Amino acid sequence: MKIAYIACWCKMRIYAIQTSHLKENIEKQLENKIKLITSNCGCFYSNFKDAFTSLSNYENLLTDTDVSFFKLPHFRYHAQKSLASRLMRLAYRGLSEPLRGYYFAKHTKEFDIVHFHQSADAFGYHALKYFLKFNNTSKKIVTIHSFSETQKEKPEVNSLYNLADAVITNTEYLKEKLTGWGVNEKKVHVVPYGSIITPPQNKPRSGAIMFAGSPLINVKGFEYLAPALKTLKDEGKQIQLKLHGYYMPGHQEWAQEIAKKEGIEDLITWLYCSSEDELIDAYQGSMCSVIPYTDYSGAFPATMALATGTPVIASDLMGIPEYVNGNGMVVKGRSVDELSAALRKIYTDDTLQTTMSQNALKTAQEMYNFSIIARKTTDIYKNVCMLSRR
Repeated sequence: MKIAYIACWCKMRIYAIQTSHLKENIEKQLENKIKLITSNCGCFYSNFKDAFTSLSNYENLLTDTDVSFFKLPHFRYHAQKSLASRLMRLAYRGLSEPLRGYYFAKHTKEFDIVHFHQSADAFGYHALKYFLKFNNTSKKIVTIHSFSETQKEKPEVNSLYNLADAVITNTEYLKEKLTGWGVNEKKVHVVPYGSIITPPQNKPRSGAIMFAGSPLINVKGFEYLAPALKTLKDEGKQIQLKLHGYYMPGHQEWAQEIAKKEGIEDLITWLYCSSEDELIDAYQGSMCSVIPYTDYSGAFPATMALATGTPVIASDLMGIPEYVNGNGMVVKGRSVDELSAALRKIYTDDTLQTTMSQNALKTAQEMYNFSIIARKTTDIYKNVCMLSRR
């Protein structure tokens, strides 16, 4: 079985971390090497100059260099840019993304299975659309990490997934969304995110941690978490908040303005982790992981927290409670009062922290170990191949 992956392969981006561990575990289980195909994406630059510079230095940013890499710059569409800039970007994308989809298909036509890991920008909807149309030889699997704005604004375009042989989502919530949009239910499979299980190192825990990478503005609930922290600060409970992630232009500044308005700038620390080990260490040193998201899957921070024995406080939106699985605190989305109450409770109850930590680690070991996630994924591969032989 010849397998290829199409995925973002940038160091310390959450999709690359997830895909790298999945690839490694599937290779062990199948005793078969998986080929990785990647391209320039929008993770590394915010202007035209940097985009073209990446043509020569992109390899320095790869998770590893054992990949097939083709150079085709990607430009994000920024609504806040000037009209001229928007038109230039749209014109370029109108040419680049069909070409990128064609290149993805060309590089994978000799593989039995091609697994497309759909994330933002160059590995998003527009490139996927053309890849599915141009590759007529392989069995095509799509894992959906994130949707484009086009898919959110025009749900009917999601019928595109019917061109794939299987579609993988990380929650039942998202599966229901897809089938409601006309995607064949038999093609949609739920496989949660995985995580490396890292038992606590018995070191002191303090403060909260939040994955706040872009998109952050009006998506990850920081505008509700900030006033909750302000409420607790006024009570004399100063909970430090560590924020981590990759930030598109303007997103970090937006959060800083909110923190300043609420008077909690002194509680905020912006983490810049250069390795997964550093990120794991940051979670292991945190009292809790806060996932107050309103329009984004919390799969990555939820599994990272559970696998490090870090208690979780999460909103009840976007299917996030499926990961908490009764071993965390679920609050009503966009509720400042419920967020502050949950933080207050965990801040003041050491016994609760210990119990939640133990339960979190047990849940991760039973449900989110990468060997389990890899097995579920290989079962999908085998199933689509079996169906083709009938």
